[in-house]
Amino acid sequence: MTPLRQRMTEAMQIRNFAHNTQAAYLQQIAALARYYHQSPEALAAEQVQAYQLYLTNERKLAPGSLCTVAAALRFLYYVTLKREWALNDIPIPKKPLKLPVILSREEIAHFLECIGSLKHRTLLTTAYAAGLRVSEATHLKLTDIDSQRMVIRVEQGKGQKDRYVMLSPRLLEVLRAYWKRARPRQWLFPGDIPGRPITRDAVGQACDKARRLSGIDKPITPHSMRHAFATHLLESGADVRKIQLLLGHRSLATCAPQKFAPWSFGGRRAAACGRVWHDEPMLQWMRMIAGLLSDVLTLGVLCVRTSTAIRAENLVLRRQLARYIERGIKPRRVDYETRVSLALFSRLCEWRNAVVNVRPSTVVRWHRLGWRIFWRWKCRAGRPPLPPELRALIRKLATENVLWGEERIASELLVKLGIRVSPRTVRKYMPKRPPGMPR
Repeated sequence: MTPLRQRMTEAMQIRNFAHNTQAAYLQQIAALARYYHQSPEALAAEQVQAYQLYLTNERKLAPGSLCTVAAALRFLYYVTLKREWALNDIPIPKKPLKLPVILSREEIAHFLECIGSLKHRTLLTTAYAAGLRVSEATHLKLTDIDSQRMVIRVEQGKGQKDRYVMLSPRLLEVLRAYWKRARPRQWLFPGDIPGRPITRDAVGQACDKARRLSGIDKPITPHSMRHAFATHLLESGADVRKIQLLLGHRSLATCAPQKFAPWSFGGRRAAACGRVWHDEPMLQWMRMIAGLLSDVLTLGVLCVRTSTAIRAENLVLRRQLARYIERGIKPRRVDYETRVSLALFSRLCEWRNAVVNVRPSTVVRWHRLGWRIFWRWKCRAGRPPLPPELRALIRKLATENVLWGEERIASELLVKLGIRVSPRTVRKYMPKRPPGMPR
């Protein structure tokens, strides 16, 4: 192992990168070294950009692969080698938005029947019935199947997170039939190497073979089972939040219905009945009346809430809006019922303007009252500024740890030094970073 490879590996291990991420980054840097026949440490920014053009124009790599290459190059030159030009001269290509091809329930059943191997058929059935990633399905153990609680434990999935997914009675019967014939010991789906689980490549090859036998023209990969799981749940009327938890996604925007099928948040298409909800006038009027009543009740609840609760909710909403703006998420459009409610509430107090008789004495009285309030108004002092030493410490932590954001720096200051600083204040004193660089 070369010294540069050792330094990069240690830098990724300190940041607790996943094993697959470390292997992918090292593979891309090794390909760069083979392309130039010299150490990447001796390369300049122009040579790195020329290599990216070679991968784009000649190798014709997919946008996802190009993003992985750019992330590996940025980590090497900015984090490991401390090259300041890496952020500006190594751009991350834009990925096109593509909707996955969804298989119907009949196509899923026909595809699974065409799989000859019992182990491969059971694995892909589990991936579809539980919405698992292929890496999560291959690393299942016998102890992860909890038939008492009817759940499957996913240990250290993507992002090194544990979660529970549902275990249906039908899937439990399939797993029990598979166990009676295969009798696995440790891993639920063992591979050819003793003591190791089945590989993802083996599952992919079995998936390609079954697709050819089934005669389905759609592209089918092991991840297609996961897309079909989410879409079929949504068609059955499941809540998007529940689907997010089952899939193990961090954000609700990641598992938006538009990613799996052309469904909207505002209304669910009644495909089974052969009609669309918003085409029925009577149902539209009923929804409008229900929405107005709901808004009136909500207004009544807001009127009796304390000012502290309202300020806390306002703070949460402002923070959520800032996150949406940061990540480029477009807010949901206000529905028609809410717009009608807002229009009615805005005109609720306009009748008072007609009964107020404004005279010169009234204007003088308002003027005196306004100046009295102005001179007696006590302004808040605001937050005290941070000491220069603490500002320098924040800038030092942000510079030395590029992948840390304001939340992480505020937590480090609180846990290790006992200094309580809000993340927003930390972000105020962090050095500016170019667009596209994660915080």
